[in-house]
Amino acid sequence: GGEGGRGNPGGACDGHDQGAGGRDHRGESRPGATAGSADAAGCAARGVAGGSGPLRRGRDGRRGHARPGGAGGPHGRGRPRQPEGDTAHRPDPGAGAAGGAREALMRVGMGEDLHRTDLTRRLVLGGVPIEGAAGLAGHSDADVLLHAITDAVLGAAGKGDLGTHFPSSDERWRDADSSVFLAEALRMARDAGWGLANVDATVRAERPRLATHLEAIRESIARIAGVTLEQVNVKAKSAEGLDAVGRGEAIGAAAVVLLEAAPRG
Repeated sequence: GGEGGRGNPGGACDGHDQGAGGRDHRGESRPGATAGSADAAGCAARGVAGGSGPLRRGRDGRRGHARPGGAGGPHGRGRPRQPEGDTAHRPDPGAGAAGGAREALMRVGMGEDLHRTDLTRRLVLGGVPIEGAAGLAGHSDADVLLHAITDAVLGAAGKGDLGTHFPSSDERWRDADSSVFLAEALRMARDAGWGLANVDATVRAERPRLATHLEAIRESIARIAGVTLEQVNVKAKSAEGLDAVGRGEAIGAAAVVLLEAAPRG
C-alpha cells in the first residue's frame, strides 16, 4: 500500500483500492485490499467530509485530488468554474446604479388627426393662416397639424390624448387657438420631467400646395413649443387623388415626437 500512503494523508484512500486482491499501478497484487473493508468506508467518509474528492493522475504522472468544480476554462488552472445557470453574481442589465429599475431617458409618442374641409372657415396649419384655401371643420380652429403634434406629446408623456383634455363638448374650446392645446400638453410633459427633443410631422393635403408655407409653419411650431427651428421638421404630401384627402374632402396630419428626460436640480 506504499503508493496510497505517499502524498495522501488519508492512507490508502485511492480509487484503485476496490475489490478483493486489488492491484497497484504496476499491476502487482496488493495484499489485504478487500471489498467493503472498514478502511475503504473510512476513506469515503473522509473524502466527503473533507471535500477532497477522488484522486486523479496529472499529465506528469503524479496524482492528487481533483479541484472542485474543475478548471475555470481552458486556461483557468485552479480557478473554480461557475455552475451553469448561476446568475447570483451577474449584473442585471436593467438595473440602475443603486440596483433599482433603470430610469428611461427618452420617450416617443405619435399622433394623427383628420378634418373635413369647410369652405366657410379659414385654413390654419401649425398656427399659420393659409390664405385662399378651404378651411377645416372642427370645434376649435381645427388646426389639424397642431392637433397631431399635441396628441404625440401627450402620448409620449403618458397623459392621454387631445379629446381627454380638450373635449369638443366643452364650450371653452369653441374656435380656440390650437396653440393653446400644444402649449398645455408641453407644460404637462415638463411637469412630469420631460422636455421636447424634436418633432417630425407630415401634412397630407391635395390642395393647397404647401411647399412655400413649410418654413413659416416650422417657425411657428418652434415658437409655440419654445424650441429651436432645428428641432422641428414638417413635410407635405399629396394623396395622389386617392381617398378623402385625394378628393379634396379632408386634410390629415401625423406627427412623431421625442421627449427626453429634463435635467434635475
